[in-house]
Amino acid sequence: MRHTHATRPHARTLAISLLAVLTLWFLSGPRPAAAVEIVPNKLSVNGFFDTHIAYNLYDSGTTGLEVDHWVTMVNWRVSPRVRFFGDITLEHGTHYDEHGQNGDIKTRAFVQFQHSDAFKAAAGNFQSPFGHYNQVHDAVIAFTTVDLADAFYADRQVGVDALGTPVHSHLYAREAAGVWLSGHALPVENWGLRWDLYAINGEVRDGRNPAQADDNANKGIGLRTEFELPAGLHLGASWYSERHGGLGTDPTLPAPAGAERRALAAEAEWQIGPLNLQGEQLWSRVESYPVPLAPIPFVQPDTHAMGQYATASVAFGAVIPYIRQERYRNRWFDDTYEAFSAGVAMRASPGAVIKFQHKAVARADDVSEAQLAVAF
Repeated sequence: MRHTHATRPHARTLAISLLAVLTLWFLSGPRPAAAVEIVPNKLSVNGFFDTHIAYNLYDSGTTGLEVDHWVTMVNWRVSPRVRFFGDITLEHGTHYDEHGQNGDIKTRAFVQFQHSDAFKAAAGNFQSPFGHYNQVHDAVIAFTTVDLADAFYADRQVGVDALGTPVHSHLYAREAAGVWLSGHALPVENWGLRWDLYAINGEVRDGRNPAQADDNANKGIGLRTEFELPAGLHLGASWYSERHGGLGTDPTLPAPAGAERRALAAEAEWQIGPLNLQGEQLWSRVESYPVPLAPIPFVQPDTHAMGQYATASVAFGAVIPYIRQERYRNRWFDDTYEAFSAGVAMRASPGAVIKFQHKAVARADDVSEAQLAVAF
């Protein structure tokens, strides 16, 4: 099934976004390659590893030790303006997870052309620039808390299939395959604007890999901006929209057929000396969609979801205690999640951090965790 009526608004949105990008490029002015301080033909390999021990994190309700991530990243500066990036990520154990299944192996790679700091263009596989942390979703060494806020970054129920089974998905495109434009525009003293614009394959219903194909009428489009203001204040916003693929024949496949998914997020961070305040707000909507293969065909109504979190931390040298409050609510499924976390991160060296965290979850068991992460 094609949804040609949905492609025109996307085309207009993309055209307006491209016009804004070209305007920023023009205002920023061309810069010689030397001003970007890049070195051609340079190959670097780095990455990180983390492991943790947790009580009540697993379904068994016991204490377990798990190797969470092992990530190897390759950067190759092919020429003064062309860069290749690739990473291989091993998630959830070097051999098996708690259910006896092999850990996940993910790969990403893209090629990027850099005209200047103000304009870069890339194509390939990447983590979408949505929210403050999605592009470093797995890199626990890059943020203070043990984990990211589930109210914003976890996958959630977005519908049901023909068998009545809940359908879960991220409320935005966490992984992306497509074209990505970005830049750092208007860089004057204490002011700046970072922007990202991407067009990617949308989710499909018939089981094909969205990294290779979609229904060609459901491209995803996303935009993120971040304003760097004086006094250590950063304000940002993210937007994403796509339409899921056709009906297909298998009622157990996860993508809601023909439904449009939209997500909007706002973020703020304020660094006041050793004090860091941060928060994000997410609004999401999945449009109603038919489920004709159910025993009694029905239409899944529109679903609206909202999630938010706020974090405060204070750095006492290498020791950073923090607290976080988060909440998520889906009005249709009555899916409510609320948690309060308190912890401390201790940087043993520039490339190693140890974290302890206790999370009190409403209407569920508390979770206590200790984590070790190292970079190489």
